[in-house]
Amino acid sequence: MLDFSYPETISTERTNANLVVRKNVLAPGQTFLLRLTALNTVSGLFGYSEISFFVNGAPSSGTFDVTPSAGAYTRPLFSST
Repeated sequence: MLDFSYPETISTERTNANLVVRKNVLAPGQTFLLRLTALNTVSGLFGYSEISFFVNGAPSSGTFDVTPSAGAYTRPLFSST
């Protein structure tokens, strides 16, 4: 279980609409379950939603080619593979 205590593991306040997790907190090759719980403080009712996600590792090898190797930004059209 990860503790999302500010600022050790997240870059945003826990009350922020977006959750930004710090670099190297989520281990590559692991599956995580994120649960968001909401509480109605008037009625005491609550609900939650969960999502499971897998953290990929860093790229290990490959190539990147751009054709042509030179040209103006408007001509010719470049393609990448």
